[in-house]
Amino acid sequence: MYVIDKSQTCGTMFGLKNKLFLRPTRANSKDSLLLRWVIIPQGEISFRKNGDFTSVSINTYDEQHVRWHEYTIDTDLGCLTSNASPSSKLYQCYLHALTSHCLPNPLLSHTSTEEALYILRSALCRSFQRLNIHEARLLELISSLMPERIYYPPHLQSMATVKWNDLPALSQHHGFFQAARSIFDHARALEVLYNPPTIFETSNRNPSLLSQVASRNKSYYPSDLQILEQPSSPDNVIYRSRDLYNLGTAEHVAFQTSWSILNGQPSLDASSPNLWDIMNSWNSLGPQDSNHVSLHYSQYWLKFDGAQDWFMIYELCHKASIRGLRNSKIEMCFSLLAAAYSKSKYSIVVPFLIIFSVDQRFYDINPPASRSYMLSHGLTPGLTHLEKIVSESALPLQSTPVNSLVVNMKRKNEEYGMVIKKESSRVAELILCQWPSYQHVGQPEEWFNKSYFDRSIQEYDQSISWNV
Repeated sequence: MYVIDKSQTCGTMFGLKNKLFLRPTRANSKDSLLLRWVIIPQGEISFRKNGDFTSVSINTYDEQHVRWHEYTIDTDLGCLTSNASPSSKLYQCYLHALTSHCLPNPLLSHTSTEEALYILRSALCRSFQRLNIHEARLLELISSLMPERIYYPPHLQSMATVKWNDLPALSQHHGFFQAARSIFDHARALEVLYNPPTIFETSNRNPSLLSQVASRNKSYYPSDLQILEQPSSPDNVIYRSRDLYNLGTAEHVAFQTSWSILNGQPSLDASSPNLWDIMNSWNSLGPQDSNHVSLHYSQYWLKFDGAQDWFMIYELCHKASIRGLRNSKIEMCFSLLAAAYSKSKYSIVVPFLIIFSVDQRFYDINPPASRSYMLSHGLTPGLTHLEKIVSESALPLQSTPVNSLVVNMKRKNEEYGMVIKKESSRVAELILCQWPSYQHVGQPEEWFNKSYFDRSIQEYDQSISWNV
């Protein structure tokens, strides 16, 4: 004799509204807690998400005679057992799949999705001589729990549209379709013994997308549920989340810049070029044409001219570091962050500017008085540049001895060019030998403008001295 149990739960199928728990009377059982049953009616099943769980209802349409399924609650094995008919097991499988949660069930010690797949892959679901209409319908419902995925747009096959069911995402396992299709294949093989054979119309899924979702979902389910062992599509690519930094990207450079300033910990990459080499690639520093540079955020920092405004930028960072205020650091963050993010040809010097700003060893180093430098002149004179200075001081052809030659103009030009080149090379070598305290090089005044030459050499000497 059975009575209704006061506890209407068994540790699984949470969210199923239509169920009844029974237990034997104490007169019929010494330990009634070990003998419990759950009665579940058979009817049309509907479901919807209800918070973190699923609400499942069974509609029997007020029928006078309602079919039902009886399951024994086996606390020793941690499962529900039944009369082992395929119909009963498939019904149980479908209800487990619908009522699944991401956390393990107290009775099963794993999720209901896993239990449903274990049932579907068991020999009990294949122990039939012929699949009836009700069992085929249950299999189709179980198969439809896997969302339909189609390429969008179809001709590109680069994106996919997913038609999700109103269930938690982890309940919609890709293995339901594969396992159900395997049972249908087994049923079709048995139909050759019958005349006429039953034709099972089943839905289909895109094999490529099925393979992709199986590959991506491996980390969410136990290894023994990986029933789809197919390589992922060769066109499939790994999606890299934007919250993961990628060295070298503008976003990471901006983050590194702001972090270095606010924490006072500048750093240079081991592969960073030498600052002098960077400046030499600019050929010159200054002169700055105006005082339009400030540490306030503006469009200037996205396209700043490091060569022309170098000393003004250095001085701004230098003054901000001496003040040592948090607001000054924030101003430098906005400005230098934008400069680093811009990825312009001058953004490579931003780490050096940060060092000038936060390293105390630079606090007493003021910028030089001169604000214009020709870095292309280098630190020592070059023979080629000296030859160029000498040749540029040459007098015009009409003021040289070659003009008095009684030859055609073409011949005069050839003679003039040969003499200027020879004398320029000789004078340049003499200057190089005497540098940096040369006295007299004896350039022929009938061929060269001495005042222009002396002024040019003096400016070149001064430029090299400033560079040093």
